Amino acid sequence: MKNSLLLNSLVCCLFLIGLTSCGPSEEDIIKDTFTAYQIALFEGNGTKAAEFIDQKTLDFYGKLGDMALDADSARVSRLSFYNKLIVLYLRQEMPARQLMDGSIKPKKIYANTLRKEFLDFEALASLELKIIKIRKKATGRYADVWLGPKGTDEKFPVKFKLENDHWKINFATMLNSLNRNFRYQVDTGNDFSEDELLILILEEVSEKTIREDIWLPVSKRG
Repeated sequence: MKNSLLLNSLVCCLFLIGLTSCGPSEEDIIKDTFTAYQIALFEGNGTKAAEFIDQKTLDFYGKLGDMALDADSARVSRLSFYNKLIVLYLRQEMPARQLMDGSIKPKKIYANTLRKEFLDFEALASLELKIIKIRKKATGRYADVWLGPKGTDEKFPVKFKLENDHWKINFATMLNSLNRNFRYQVDTGNDFSEDELLILILEEVSEKTIREDIWLPVSKRG
C-alpha cells in the first residue's frame, strides 16, 4: 500500500512538473513581445507599439516633450542628433496647446514619433533576437538582448525589463547607437551641417514648410 501511495504521489508530481514546464519560457515571451512590437509598427499603430515600451523609455520621450515646450535654442543645440530631431519634430508637428496644457502624455509623444518616414521597414523586418541573457537585480528582472539582421553576425544591444508581469522594451542603448550613426553620417562626407541635415529630415517627414520659429520654445511663441 505504501509503495502504491508513493508511486501515485510521484506520478502526480511528475504530471504537475510537466504542466508547469510546458508553458513558454521567458526567452520565448521576450521574442513574442518584440514580434508584436514589429507588427504594430508595420500596421502603423504607434499607440499599440507604445504598449511594449518600458516606463523609463517613455519618461525619456516625456522629457523631450518638456524640452520642445521650454528649452531655448542653446540648450537644444547641445542635444545629441536624434534627441534634437525629436524636439524639433514635436515643435513642428504637435499642437502647441496640447504641449502647453500637458494633455500629451509620454506614451502619445512616443507613438507620434513612429512616423513611417523615420522607419526602415525592410531593415525592421529582417531583425531577430540573437542572444537573450536574463538577469535579476534588486530593482527587478532584466534581459540583455542582442538584435541583428537574420542570417548575419551583425548585432546591437537592446534591453528588456519586466514591468507588471510583462516584458517591455528599453531603447536607451539602441538610441545611443542611433546617435552614433547619425554623428558618423554628419562627420563623414556629408555636404550639410548637422542643423541643415536636421531641417532636411524634418522637411521630408513633415511635408510642410518648416516653422520659422522652430528653434523657439513653444511656450515663447507669440
